Amino acid sequence: VEHLHAALSHAASLPSARVALADYYQAAHARAERRGDASAARRFETLLRRWDDGRHARWLAGDGTVTLHTDPPGAEVRLSRFEEVDRRLVPRPVGSLGVTPLIDVPLGRGAWLLEIEAPGCDVVRHPITLARNEAWHGGPPLAGAGPAHVLVLPRTGALGPDDVLVPAGPFRCGSADAVNALRPGTRWVDAFVIQRFPVRLSEFLRFLDALVADGREDLAVRYAPSHRAGVGVARGAMLVERAPDGTFRLGVDDDGDEWQPDWPVMHVTFEAANAYAAWWSAQTGDPWRLPDELEWEKAARGTDGRPYPWGVAMDATWANVRNSRPGPAGLAKVTDFPDDASPYGVRGLGGNVKDWTTSKFDRTELAGALAPDASHRVTRGGYWFGGTSLVAPRAWSHEGSLSSDIGFRLVRSWP
Repeated sequence: VEHLHAALSHAASLPSARVALADYYQAAHARAERRGDASAARRFETLLRRWDDGRHARWLAGDGTVTLHTDPPGAEVRLSRFEEVDRRLVPRPVGSLGVTPLIDVPLGRGAWLLEIEAPGCDVVRHPITLARNEAWHGGPPLAGAGPAHVLVLPRTGALGPDDVLVPAGPFRCGSADAVNALRPGTRWVDAFVIQRFPVRLSEFLRFLDALVADGREDLAVRYAPSHRAGVGVARGAMLVERAPDGTFRLGVDDDGDEWQPDWPVMHVTFEAANAYAAWWSAQTGDPWRLPDELEWEKAARGTDGRPYPWGVAMDATWANVRNSRPGPAGLAKVTDFPDDASPYGVRGLGGNVKDWTTSKFDRTELAGALAPDASHRVTRGGYWFGGTSLVAPRAWSHEGSLSSDIGFRLVRSWP
């Protein structure tokens, strides 16, 4: 680089030197973007624009294309761009991309929201992120020349009022800075449906009552929210009460807090969460289960790698965390804190309670600390006495743990 600049000091328009510098800074710019170094990327882009003779104009423009197939076809695709407004990322409507199938429709790089609507189907929110010059097609990265990837739209009635479809596709996950985060990169996740809210206490009590009615009272008592217990320590007393008819009801805990039906369930083990999923599957006829941690992270942050469900900055009033409201920290109704919403509209991922996942820690996946043993499961999300709502950090808990900061929500594969 020094030799090239020296040459240009003698002959300012020397084509070979200008071409060599432009090529060098384009490659440096590409490397900076790949590693997520925004400061270096801006610096190299400035230098590239100074020396480029037009050969890298397409790279600098960065526009890509979108290809989207749906079942059924003929769905209208409305387009919004995610923009930072009052420190949150908000979708600002731009217009329509047209009607599916979309084939190589030009679109600028950045984070976008596609809202896909077809007659007889529910509207699907589909955040996508276009890298520089990317030809986005919604399918796996190594799909090649095979059949086009098709987004199956949910027919009206296929989803419950608080079921959210997360379409298949890649997303930016992990972090180089967050505690115990996955290594930063792009991961593929198949389509799934996730519950908008964590399971409520009232819903979990109906499950316990169903077990009693079915003659399985021993299991109901075993799964009921109880005092926290460590590994190898007998579980403590139940934190819910029994009515004279044997059903379960909410009461007042040792701290004098009256439990509310719309609080998220907590103080339940990993086994109890799975048992609830099996029961709810039998009630609905759909194969509900706990999410794995990649499904959870994608539902929380969309595809653009945002650090919080709502965007790029933290404010304690946006989620139920420590200092989010006057007085001592505590649980909140799952419908409180409407700003704690992901790009898909999933709620309560930044605060209130963490969620159990099916994932076990893998030492090779950690960006930082060592992993515990295989009897621990990954838990994800912010919680009511935590100080932040970052979605990349990972915690772990023993499968038998009972904690006031761990609840769960369910997912099922789609279609």
